Amino acid sequence: ALLLLVCCTATTAFSGPKSRQSDSRTERFSATLTILSGPGSGRVRQITIYISDYSTEAEAARLAGAFADGGSNSLFKVLSKLKNKGRVAPTGSTGYQVRFIRSAQTPNGRKITMLTDRPMGFLERYYGNRSTDYKYGLVELNLNDEGKGEGSLIWAAKVKGLSGDSIEVENFGIQPARLTNVR
Repeated sequence: ALLLLVCCTATTAFSGPKSRQSDSRTERFSATLTILSGPGSGRVRQITIYISDYSTEAEAARLAGAFADGGSNSLFKVLSKLKNKGRVAPTGSTGYQVRFIRSAQTPNGRKITMLTDRPMGFLERYYGNRSTDYKYGLVELNLNDEGKGEGSLIWAAKVKGLSGDSIEVENFGIQPARLTNVR
């Protein structure tokens, strides 16, 4: 099957004073995940997103420096060593840990961006399919002042650019999965 590649820009508080710093409370969001294309197209599932901490300015600077110095492979090495900040889980399961989470104020509320090294199964690694070049998972939540909103999830992404306050990624799939009813 032919897979189309889509470049997406995730604007986030990768650096700068507008980022929310960590606090002691854990945030929990539920959402409806809809897979829009590819295998499982049309499938709908409930997910839960847990945020136990936010990434610091120092962590953001380390990631940006690693990408500037050595590209995606260097970024991956630094990201995979960061402490887990939360997780994304299909409701009722353990889910996947997230290593980098930032929050930025927007005119209507805030935007939360999560970047992590995605889990790859044994067979995916063994056969070395093209998907192994897409090492990252990316989640974006756009929330209003009441903490409700929508977002997107990219299961397999390749970081193409990282500068200032943006992450540019190439999606392995045709389009990101949609997150609705975020609350």
